[in-house]
Amino acid sequence: MPLSHRCITKGYAPTSTGRRRRAVGLALGSAILGCAVSSENIELVRRALEAFNSGVSALPDFWAEDAEVWPAPGFPEGGPFRGREQIQRFFDGLLEGWQPDTTVVVPREFGEAGDKVLVSYEWRGTGEASGLETSSDWMAVCTVRSDEIVRLEFFNERDAAINAAGLK
Repeated sequence: MPLSHRCITKGYAPTSTGRRRRAVGLALGSAILGCAVSSENIELVRRALEAFNSGVSALPDFWAEDAEVWPAPGFPEGGPFRGREQIQRFFDGLLEGWQPDTTVVVPREFGEAGDKVLVSYEWRGTGEASGLETSSDWMAVCTVRSDEIVRLEFFNERDAAINAAGLK
């Protein structure tokens, strides 16, 4: 089934400045479109994204001890990152250079095939030095085992992510 026929969630949430930002899976005004019930794996990934948006320190709760993060080709952070400690440092590093409380991941679509969850999302932030707001579109595939994320792969190409998730 094409990704467009999978679970798609939309909603809005306030920012620290009182503005509203488009967000997914947050308590304010969220609605699930395209499927009646979201799977446990999608819900785990959704909670992990909400934790990232709330503060990176909550992330280790979602990761298996032997988890791996594979950044997209060309990511300046390098990789892969293995184990909770390295993964935490990776996510902490993603926040460097951005104004506090401005970096947010805005999921757009979720898809699932077996133990893999695909999420397309927008990364937003305001530069610490420049004050400029910016955003970029990404895809990620999370592999879930026993209610923990064991692998996260980032993609900047939609087709590659869909193939990696087994949705094509």
